[in-house]
Amino acid sequence: MFSLWLLYSSWGYILLDDVKTPKRIFANIYKKIGQQEATIALVNFSEQFILFSPYRIVHFGYHSQADKQLSAAYMWLQNSSEARYVLINKKDTRAECFKEEALIPVGYAHRAQWVLLSRDALTDKCSLPKTSISAFKYEPPK
Repeated sequence: MFSLWLLYSSWGYILLDDVKTPKRIFANIYKKIGQQEATIALVNFSEQFILFSPYRIVHFGYHSQADKQLSAAYMWLQNSSEARYVLINKKDTRAECFKEEALIPVGYAHRAQWVLLSRDALTDKCSLPKTSISAFKYEPPK
């Protein structure tokens, strides 16, 4: 039994690292958008995403309802020409708000398939109600 725990706690953690942390997600984002001065909004996420991010992060409340976060992210993405992206679980996207062909897959972590959305993914017919929840910002150390 001891050897099983020893094996799991050393080698098992290394194998599970890619699915239990967002490291691979951010590595894939880097492959897609490079090292530009981008800001990424998180929707319905685990706090680990903030801790592992090499990019500036915006989120709309960790405990806010997912629909309100999605609405705020849609408006945030729509109202700027800067390099902005939204990182979201693919199942939380809405076809009336985001073009399926513009979703950028970036990997699997935390039991979810994550996609990156740019301004190009927005549709004109999004029916999400406007929201005024606050945006929280994080800038990683340089």
